[in-house]
This record gives sequence, structure tokens and C-alpha cells, in this order.
Amino acid sequence: MEKPENDGEAQVPDAQFLQGEDKINLAIFIMENTEYLNILRGVVNSNDGVETNAYDEEKQGDAEDESIEDIENIAQLIPKTSQEDTLSFEDIYIVRNTSYRYCIRYRVNGAYYFSGWSKKVSVPDGKGIISSPYIIEGKNGADSLNIEYIEEDGTMTIRTIKESLLPSENSGYGSQFDENTERFDEKKIEINKNKAEGNEEGFDVSLVFHYVEDENIISRSFSIERLVNENIVSEDGTKKYYISSSSATNYNISVLVTPNFYEKDVVVDGFIGERITEEERWTQIVWTRITPVKLYNRLEIKNAFSNGNFNEGKDINEEETYFKQYHYKLMDTIKIPKLNNSDNKHDTSLAGPRAVGYAFENGFSYQSADVYARDFSTYCKW
Repeated sequence: MEKPENDGEAQVPDAQFLQGEDKINLAIFIMENTEYLNILRGVVNSNDGVETNAYDEEKQGDAEDESIEDIENIAQLIPKTSQEDTLSFEDIYIVRNTSYRYCIRYRVNGAYYFSGWSKKVSVPDGKGIISSPYIIEGKNGADSLNIEYIEEDGTMTIRTIKESLLPSENSGYGSQFDENTERFDEKKIEINKNKAEGNEEGFDVSLVFHYVEDENIISRSFSIERLVNENIVSEDGTKKYYISSSSATNYNISVLVTPNFYEKDVVVDGFIGERITEEERWTQIVWTRITPVKLYNRLEIKNAFSNGNFNEGKDINEEETYFKQYHYKLMDTIKIPKLNNSDNKHDTSLAGPRAVGYAFENGFSYQSADVYARDFSTYCKW
């Protein structure tokens, strides 16, 4: 991946590893009229096969035999002024024996501007953390979670489907099952709050969605923290958090996304953890790595007995005995249905407060809240 040229007045961030504090500090220039900016972090892959564990200031620069991989959008900063400024950001989730470069993506007057990559900064052996945090761990680290989504009514059940009901690699449809079949794993989805030292709040859980429009990736994260209302105190006195099975049942995601996601070919990327803090001159949103999601549509099969014969997939008439069966099909994209009379309730601006929808049994209502739109994409023009 080639290093991009600077766009306009965008400046490459100054990145420094702070040895005594186990963190990388970024000094970030804020362009005038910046709506928000994203911090993109890439892992530097050295093609010479040599690992450098020791921190060496002379070896932190550019090298022709290195490439940048595994680009992540690790944070979003929202300035509280439209004037030029310089802000600082501390990246504490750095992995030992890893080298990074950073790029700032600015959103100014509805357009993206890029700073170019910083110099290489290496985390020496014994410093940093062992691995980057995930808000939800799968069976094997951060494997995909298998989630049920009913496309017909736009509802999602945030529980993991039993693998025995899922389609195999060579089949488009999973095994047939009836209404009495237990579809979900007994184990609840545990949330890793990952409380950092000095920050008792830890991470909140969000879902990330994206769609492609005019060759641009429109990606946003939306908080589902209000579904995390089950906690159990373990033997050592720490709390464990889970997605609540009751509140996650038949959860209508149309109330979660902004209207620009309605009726598009939307990809649900997965779960992330996010932490929002208010600084004096900016709002800061920090993200974990993403735990992928696979969505499966539960499809009803028309099965019937007529005069002792079994008919599958045929129209049902009054003389036939009808019983419901289902199977799952993997969905690459979904269509999120539009909510009636909801467009005037949403503010689809890319930054700033917006209304947050809450669904109740007796209908739909909105509760005003200062929740900032999150631009979670790793979109780069190079």
C-alpha cells in the first residue's frame, strides 16, 4: 500500500511511543471547519522477516521494504470548535512487538481529506498488551457469531443459532426444523466490558452496519447498550455482562439505524465496543476490534399432508393438513424496512446529536439523547 499524498492543509500526525506509560501519543492538527476526524491505524509488516523487539528511535522512520496492513478505525474525535487546533490522542490498546503507523481522515464540509501516514512507531517486547480487545469473544477468539434475522419484518434475535441448524458449506439451506425446536445455544452472549485502569465505565456494545453508495462505503455504529441489562457477580466479585435474552427477542433494528440505511443492501459487520468521553475541546469515541456477525434468515417451508401424501413447497388448500417447518439461509446483505412516519424524527447529519429510537410493545416513540453519529468505516481513497 503506497503512502498517500497530503490533502490540502491536512498534516501527518506526530506519533511517539511513551516508554514510561505504555502508550502511543498522537499530536493531531485540526483543520478549520472539521466536522469530525477518524484515526486510522495500520500494522507495519516488514518484508525482511526480521522482528525488532527493542525500541530504537533511529529505526522508527519509513522503509521501502515495509507495507501497511490490517488497517483499523480506532477512534473518532469531534471538535467543539470550527477553528484550527491541535489535539492529542493516547492509543493505549497497542500490542507488544508490533509496529504501527497512523493516518488522520478528516470530514470537512461533507468531504474526506487524508493526512498521509505517520512515521513508524514500534512497541517493544514487554510493553503494551498481549492482544487487542474485543467486546464479544466467539468460540475461538473472535469467530463470527451466528444471528437470526427475519427479513420479512426486519427483526433480529441477538442469540447464537445452534450450528446443527445452519447450512453446510456445500448447501444453501440448513436442516429443517419445527416450531418446538430449540434454535439457540444455551450459552448467552457475554459482553467484555474490558474496564481499563482509571476508567471504570469500560466499553459499551454497538452494532456496525454499512452499505455502498456511489462507490463509497457508508459505515456507522449504533449503540445497543440498553440490551445489556443482565449481569452476574462471579465468585471473585467481578461482574459479567450479557445480552438480555428477553429484550433481544424480536428486536426491530429499524429503530436503531438512521433512515439512510432503509431499503439499501446493508451488511451487518459485527459487534464493537465503544467508549465516549467528553474532553474540554473535543468529544472522543474509542472503538475495540470488531467481532464479525453472520445473519441467517429463518424461512418458512410450506409442507402439507394431502390424502396421505407429503407435499413440499406447494400451495396449501383447505383439504390439506398444514404444519409449519423452517430452515435457515445465510444472508450476504439485508433490507432494513422503513418505519412508518419516522423520517421526520431522525437527524441524518454525520456529526452532532440525533434522536434515538426506542421500541415499545404499544408502538414506537423517540427519546432525545446526545448521541453522536459514528463513522466506523475504514474507507481510504488510496
